[in-house]
Amino acid sequence: MADPLLRALVRALDLVVAERMPDGSFVAVAPPPSWLAAQAVDGQRLRLREALPFLEGFLGEAEAFWWREQDGVCESGPFAPEASGEELLLSARAVTAGRYKLLVLERLTGLTDTRPLIQKAREAMLEHERLVRRVESLRKPAAALTRLGQQLLETELTPAQRDLAAGIERAAAQVQAVTGTPQGPGPART
Repeated sequence: MADPLLRALVRALDLVVAERMPDGSFVAVAPPPSWLAAQAVDGQRLRLREALPFLEGFLGEAEAFWWREQDGVCESGPFAPEASGEELLLSARAVTAGRYKLLVLERLTGLTDTRPLIQKAREAMLEHERLVRRVESLRKPAAALTRLGQQLLETELTPAQRDLAAGIERAAAQVQAVTGTPQGPGPART
């Protein structure tokens, strides 16, 4: 890929594009971006396996894809390796285009970086679990309040005491409605 336009495009898109050679090594088709670890670059040869060990798993899949020798793309999921002391979020693609077998690495940033979204979802899930535990902790006391309020209403009470007991029973019923605790049948009121 000696075309200057294609090299400029690869650089502008901040991609690593490497051709897989018959001996299994990779040769960069354009100078690699700065985020690729310096130890990965040896002239035009790239030592991707050493610099990005996470890639080894995908390369097995890529080799099987390239071996089929059919034009197309095989994509990895996002990877989060550490390179040059910082965590990167990358996506890898094995591409077969005619006689060329290419490996394309793309740094995912901005909207393509799903880590902040995943973190927010994880935090929301933890908050939801915390709230569920709190609601669960209210179920038994709410059921006990209802039962006690019902028992109290079945005893001899002054009108003021009866109003208080009915208020307790109503409040407990509201808590049960919120927590999803089934309510027992109410007592016969006299």
